[in-house]
Amino acid sequence: MGANSVTRTYDGKLSAQELKREFAADQDQCRFENGSSYSGEIGMLQGLVIESQTFPSVDEATSYILDKAEKWGPGIAVKARNIRTERIGLPTFGGERPARRSGGLSYLVKEGSVWTGSACIDQLPVCVPADQLSPTERDRLRKLFREAQSIKDALREEERSFNALLSVLRDTDQPCPPLAKLKAVRARLAKLKRLEPKASAKLKALDSKLEEKLYEKRTVDDGDVWVVGGWASS
Repeated sequence: MGANSVTRTYDGKLSAQELKREFAADQDQCRFENGSSYSGEIGMLQGLVIESQTFPSVDEATSYILDKAEKWGPGIAVKARNIRTERIGLPTFGGERPARRSGGLSYLVKEGSVWTGSACIDQLPVCVPADQLSPTERDRLRKLFREAQSIKDALREEERSFNALLSVLRDTDQPCPPLAKLKAVRARLAKLKRLEPKASAKLKALDSKLEEKLYEKRTVDDGDVWVVGGWASS
């Protein structure tokens, strides 16, 4: 039997007694929803110990609580300053700021279908970099995106080929494919599976690097909060 780390925050204006009442109510609700045996949720904590420390951040308070708390023990509550960072400047993509999109922080992925005049075909995914990037940065993003996408496409194609060959092997009425062909496809698959995470990592690294340029941020101080947590048996 193991234990899950559980933490919650509460309004820092609550008195100690008010905090205990709210936490007890949350535990009752948790037990109702998840049961009272090895749920790994806050309902498994045995009461609440409120300490007098105030930490400069929620992360530091959480680390302190989880270092001190014990499985089967009570929850621990301390106060912390709730300082967070939020983005206030958002980039545009092709002159638009879509509410929902897929892609990274610095680019979106545009997909869809196009009408060729005789048939409707799926359009290959296209990387649309943020307008606020320089031409060099946009070109670099597109290049890494194309590299990662081409490897994913090739990987899917080789997997289809490999599965088709395997199905022929299982079908006793079909002549067996040459062993050399199977080995060649499997070798290409192995190589692509090594390349795919590397290409994705390069794209992600550039995307993260460009985040600072694209997103203006501000620090927001929400005041003190109670941080409550511990180890819940599971």
